[in-house]
Amino acid sequence: MSGSRSCFTVPVHDDAAPDWDVVVVGGRVAGALTAARLAGQGLNILVLDSVEITSGTISTHFFRGDGLVRSLAELGLLDAVLATGAPPLRAQRFYADGAARAPREAAQEPGDAGYCLSVRRAALDPLLARCVAGMPGVTWHGRRRVVDLIWQGDAVVGVRDVTGAEHRAPLVVGADGRRSTVARIVGSPVEQYSDGARFMGYLYVSGWDFPAGEPEAEFSVRGNEIAYVFPSDGGTACVAASVAAGRAPSPGDDGERWLRQRLRHHPAFGPRAERARVVGRLVRAPATPDYIRQGAGLGWALVGDAGAHQDPWSGFGMDTAARQADALAAAIAVHGPGTAAMAETYQAARDRVTLERWTFTVKTSGDLSVLLS
Repeated sequence: MSGSRSCFTVPVHDDAAPDWDVVVVGGRVAGALTAARLAGQGLNILVLDSVEITSGTISTHFFRGDGLVRSLAELGLLDAVLATGAPPLRAQRFYADGAARAPREAAQEPGDAGYCLSVRRAALDPLLARCVAGMPGVTWHGRRRVVDLIWQGDAVVGVRDVTGAEHRAPLVVGADGRRSTVARIVGSPVEQYSDGARFMGYLYVSGWDFPAGEPEAEFSVRGNEIAYVFPSDGGTACVAASVAAGRAPSPGDDGERWLRQRLRHHPAFGPRAERARVVGRLVRAPATPDYIRQGAGLGWALVGDAGAHQDPWSGFGMDTAARQADALAAAIAVHGPGTAAMAETYQAARDRVTLERWTFTVKTSGDLSVLLS
């Protein structure tokens, strides 16, 4: 399961001692959860990120009770996330094909918590970084972009960062997103691929009127278009629309105007959108490829978008990242970090917690009207 090497490969002697049990490259949701899980097993973890995580990233915000909410609870992080003011979303409404009203339904995959959450990434990412960096067994360095991997035979045994410092470990975890340096250097093959089919735009509002007077997740599907409202932290709501890539606004178009026009297409949202106060500018998420890369090899593993990316219309990204972090931690607990058995076990478990939702997202993204049938 080995991958291709960088042309800057560094030879390492057999007697080179590891500095860490695991090096995690990338410290946003996938990397932070992985580091927390492994530190909880008593391992010494180094997290390296190319930036100081003080802001968010382009992403959907919604996550489910049996996904990321469960992981946050198990890691002792949920109370800190709830302290942002994000309301527990214990119910949802689904407006079908232009309906102005819809019944109140149970939350999606509520798990033991009984609710879903939506948190702006500008709040969630720095919070998780601070909390995990303070955990026993975790050392965290920002502004330490990884530029190469260190090899011993066919196995990855460490990284070199932008300062020239080398950090050795029996396992390097790439949690560094779609443009993963770890995935590129190991040459992780793409196992499944689909061209991106959708554009998403979202912004934040305050003063959103909730149908029953309390926060609920709201979804409206009309033809090949879906609009969302996710009550979020800080008294805001994330309002979004996902359309076919060919209907994306031009770079010079007024983003707020574009989204208001899309929401007028959804009778459940249009009037309320006019009354809400916009906070900030439209965030644009252009169509990007969907893929599944090989998840692990000797001395390396990929978590989150580094190994599997899907269109954000379905909102499964952070839940999937949480499940993958759990799966990797379980494989390491049994087989140790970086071994062939760990790689094979994680690959199989990663696929079990990823492929069903990934396939649904990709197959449906070309025409969301199938959600109405």
